[in-house]
Amino acid sequence: GIVAFSQTDFTEDLKKITVPVLVMHGDDDQIVPYADSAPLSAKLLKNGTLKTYKGFPHGMPTTEAAPSMPTCSRSSRDETSFRGSPNGSALCAAR
Repeated sequence: GIVAFSQTDFTEDLKKITVPVLVMHGDDDQIVPYADSAPLSAKLLKNGTLKTYKGFPHGMPTTEAAPSMPTCSRSSRDETSFRGSPNGSALCAAR
């Protein structure tokens, strides 16, 4: 539940990911504060890129799918995986 989500440190997991990853996060997320998640995740990834969506809320891949999904589709020439990450940001990664 929420305790595991909020108290689990994913630092070492993020450091192990080697494929290109696009980290997407709205800067108006009231559930997972932007400054405490997205920039840190992108920095920990070996090949991470951060895309910030001004004014977008938590859950933006669902609530704001039209603007965010094309970014994910263009981020990789190969098949991609799009999902929420453990820290609240959306991740788009090449497989």
